[in-house]
Amino acid sequence: PLRDQMATAQWSSLQILGQARLTYIISQSSESLFLIGQHAAHERILFETLMNSWNTGRKEVQNFLLPLSLGIEADHLEAIMSRASDLEKLGIGVEQSGPESLAVNSCPVILKEAAVEKALRWLGEDLVSKGGSFAFEKVVGDFFAT
Repeated sequence: PLRDQMATAQWSSLQILGQARLTYIISQSSESLFLIGQHAAHERILFETLMNSWNTGRKEVQNFLLPLSLGIEADHLEAIMSRASDLEKLGIGVEQSGPESLAVNSCPVILKEAAVEKALRWLGEDLVSKGGSFAFEKVVGDFFAT
């Protein structure tokens, strides 16, 4: 019920009343009172921004002065490198720098290096475990959520 109301409520029409315990935003519409988790809201905004950049092809990318070097299992590395052009569309520039080493040269501005590392490790595992039937487009949302 309340979740359904929030789904139809216009975020911009909510009136901000305050903050509770440095964790929740207290707001109201003409019919309801809402407690919004700040952390979850921030993650959702990042997710929506990344998905929009993927769908429109417009992204802000930061190039690293020194590449981020990741030690990755050879089969995971091979799977990631097979999707290097797709990753480039996401704003993540990768290249193989050794038999079990991946260099990350760039990433979307709004992502932290630690998030990129975690997401690439997860992607390598997922690509290997799901094999050839794995559709990269299906995982973009999961990748951004990670």
